[in-house]
Amino acid sequence: MNDKIPDVSGLRHPDTYTSWYIAEVTRRVPARQRDDIAEELWASISDQVEARALSGVDPEDAEWSVLSELGDPVALAAQYADRPLHLVGPRFYPTWRRLVVVLLWSVLPALGVAVALGQVIAGAHVGQVIGTVLVTVQLTALHLLFWTTLVFALIERSGPTGADAVKAWTVDDLRRPADDGAGRAELIATTVFLALLAGAVVWDRFIGFVPGTDGPLPLLHPGLWPWGIAGLFAIMAVEVVVAFAVYRRGRWTVPLAVVQALLGLAIGAAALWLHVSGQLVNPEWIATVLGTVDAEARRVLGILVAFVIAGVFVWGAIDPFVKARRAARVGPGGGAE
Repeated sequence: MNDKIPDVSGLRHPDTYTSWYIAEVTRRVPARQRDDIAEELWASISDQVEARALSGVDPEDAEWSVLSELGDPVALAAQYADRPLHLVGPRFYPTWRRLVVVLLWSVLPALGVAVALGQVIAGAHVGQVIGTVLVTVQLTALHLLFWTTLVFALIERSGPTGADAVKAWTVDDLRRPADDGAGRAELIATTVFLALLAGAVVWDRFIGFVPGTDGPLPLLHPGLWPWGIAGLFAIMAVEVVVAFAVYRRGRWTVPLAVVQALLGLAIGAAALWLHVSGQLVNPEWIATVLGTVDAEARRVLGILVAFVIAGVFVWGAIDPFVKARRAARVGPGGGAE
């Protein structure tokens, strides 16, 4: 028997399986319960790990066995929230839910972009594009949900043999909570990226990335200088201020997400309008670099650029709200650096 009381305080370090497990549980329960549930889990897990370590079990092995006995954090969170997992049966509901989320978030956006791009290239008007994308995405979502649920329902009802077809949850399945974008690294990355972007714009104007016959040949339309570029730099400066505010607060909040989304949408809408109206890219640059490209290929290239601009800035507007929602679920410090 080991008489020395083991130190289990390290379990609260953000890079332990225990921290990841508790974050997985608490982000799935109502906000008013999170602090109490987190403290209850910390106390329970620490006591059990300490007791096993006193009996001679390695602390890491003790932590592993305690978490394994607690089981899938999704199922445990459902018990705390008094939310039965009935759709495909309690055994496989967490696995079904994870798979459905992955399928919907990976398949549907890519499918929507591909369908929209194909419709635009085919010459469809805006109403046709939107209608086709919505119908296709909805039908695909229904098929994904139906067939995935059917497969899990059959597995659930096929007894032990069917149960073997779905991998049981283990501690290895835990992952570090995703960074909500409030860490120092995110602030530095945002500042450096915007500084490099500003430098590239200035370089493009005065030195150029493509040599011309009469000096530098800028990519951006000369008419954007000085006021258009000044407006861009002003918005970029505000983005740095927002990033610093997020860092100081330690998490994304809805008001900060709204500000960031408005900034992103302002730049995106302006860039898209300038691109469509031919005021974003220097006509001389197009003539020099794409002079040998036929008109149809240029049209397709222009459509692709428009989709890229729209996609980047729409995601830039959505991402802050995703981070704010994640921060609200996990709580202060949940995954931030």
